[in-house]
Amino acid sequence: MHEGKGLMLSLQGVANVKRPPSSHGASLALLMVLSLCMPFAPSAAEDTNFMPRHTGVDYPVGWTDIDTNPFNPAFNVQLRLVYPAMEDGEDAEMAGNGPFPWIAFFGDNGEASDDYMLLSSALAKRGYITIISGALSDSSDIESNGNTLSEMRERVGQTNSGQHVTGGAENIDYNHWAIAGHGTGAAAAYLLQPFLTVWDHPPRGVVGLGTDFEGLDEDWDWDDGPTEPQFFTPKAGLFMTGTVDEVAPSQEALDRLKELDGIGWHWMHVLGADHYQFQDTRSIFENEADASLTQEEQIALAAGQVVPYLDTTLRGDHGQFRAAFNRPSEPYTVSHPQAYIQEDLSTSEWIRFENTTASHPPSSHLNGSEDLEVNVDWVLRNGDAFLDLPADWDVRATCGWRIGPHGATTTISPNGTVQCVLPMATVPPGAHELVVRVDVEGGGAEWTQTYHRENTPMDLAVPKPTVYVPQHGERILNMSEVAVDPDGQIVRATNVELNCTDADHFGVSIVEDGQAVRVFHALDEEWLGECDVEVNLR
Repeated sequence: MHEGKGLMLSLQGVANVKRPPSSHGASLALLMVLSLCMPFAPSAAEDTNFMPRHTGVDYPVGWTDIDTNPFNPAFNVQLRLVYPAMEDGEDAEMAGNGPFPWIAFFGDNGEASDDYMLLSSALAKRGYITIISGALSDSSDIESNGNTLSEMRERVGQTNSGQHVTGGAENIDYNHWAIAGHGTGAAAAYLLQPFLTVWDHPPRGVVGLGTDFEGLDEDWDWDDGPTEPQFFTPKAGLFMTGTVDEVAPSQEALDRLKELDGIGWHWMHVLGADHYQFQDTRSIFENEADASLTQEEQIALAAGQVVPYLDTTLRGDHGQFRAAFNRPSEPYTVSHPQAYIQEDLSTSEWIRFENTTASHPPSSHLNGSEDLEVNVDWVLRNGDAFLDLPADWDVRATCGWRIGPHGATTTISPNGTVQCVLPMATVPPGAHELVVRVDVEGGGAEWTQTYHRENTPMDLAVPKPTVYVPQHGERILNMSEVAVDPDGQIVRATNVELNCTDADHFGVSIVEDGQAVRVFHALDEEWLGECDVEVNLR
């Protein structure tokens, strides 16, 4: 063999090897169908028979104290029930134009059930019943705090059956309620809310004032609860902490809440508010930096925010969403003259989806030449459809994949149906989550469904490439010369082998992260011959 002559190799491609769903990782000979993992549902669907919000003059305020076990002080829990009444005063008759939604409220460390009359009275004036317990021993003791909540809920049920308060019979909207608290009680309410699946109608709202997570172990998370957590529609909490709160500094408490990553949240850092002015009185030991708000101003600000939040969550009045979540000028701009605000309501659910149709079932595999078409109907939590909404309300919708839009188009039809057209050409192969989001006046929800984009077979080069290798030399063959991926993915070699009787004269290796193969003359000799190379591609 003379110097300068080349070695001729015929390259044989493997046509039936497909890429895995991702362009990374080991190659697979076939696609695996991924099962859809649906989130846990609440123990019962939300009761959509909401009571309208109170728009009249303030109610008088009545209140009564209830002992859960008066003959056994060691096991007694003293509760205070504060409610809309016919006249002001203890044991006054309940106002007759209910039923009224209600709130279970946990007091802060060291506080009793009678130390939140200012706040609960402000709520009662606007049509809300509050049952209050004193401080809990441990905000993270789910079992103990759940037992206390059960006692509170039982007494509200008794009141609704005619006990404790004149005029209370069938005058409480028992299925629509929230849990709330101050300080450590607020932390307890937040930690307790996803573990209340024992009841058909769990609490739909969470309110925290001066939320204090300081006593919570740093490594505590939802897995430390008694069951797997289930978060309940509309999955949105309201939290208010003063900027001069030295007991539970606002940003520190918010950071802890974000670490827990539960429901959506709206957090108000209230300018000049302190920790103790949410309660009626303070001891000589409860001192911190001087608040620039008076207690009257702080209570009024808190109640003015909590009431529209409760109107939205417990009465299903979506017209109060912007007031509840501080959107005075337009639905997507958050502001308040007396607070800095942070929020993440992306996981909240203010919309209910119905009657979804699609051009392809989720079990099908779509190829790159197809379009997926999906139509999604929706209503508000109270059942109002698109045509029931005020003409000036802002309604928005978007369709796309969790990994990006990939050319999706979104249309809202005249009856409100969201119509999505999603070309599959640029969607990479594999299982992908389709996300349809609808927002009404800034409050929305996501409908999701997993679809599968199949691998399109590679187009192999015809004729097969030939590589000429010089004596004692080498050549690099790019995989882009061997095959083209119609899905637009980079073609890579995952395995390369020589297939001939003279294979020992050659050497092959994968280089450039699989995008090329190196072929070389392996022996110190003069030789002329050829060999087939088999390459697995993905």
